[in-house]
Amino acid sequence: MFGSCAEGTDAKESDVDLLILSDEKGLVKRITAGREGPFERRLAPIIMDINEYVQLLCCIIFQFGPDLPSSRFLMSSPTAVPL
Repeated sequence: MFGSCAEGTDAKESDVDLLILSDEKGLVKRITAGREGPFERRLAPIIMDINEYVQLLCCIIFQFGPDLPSSRFLMSSPTAVPL
């Protein structure tokens, strides 16, 4: 989990941001599609395989070095697979 729910700054209408690592993206999409998380909030999963995740981490480390931004940087990931 990341984003406002993980940071404790979420509102009643906030969705639940999840980063899911899986080689079975299609299966994970089908499982999470239309699902609601705790308190009837919409799930907003980002689904990556391990190679995409490592690539993302390398890009983040290269771009930001020791000055990493808050967890919200995952929302704008170019390798994320939106539902």
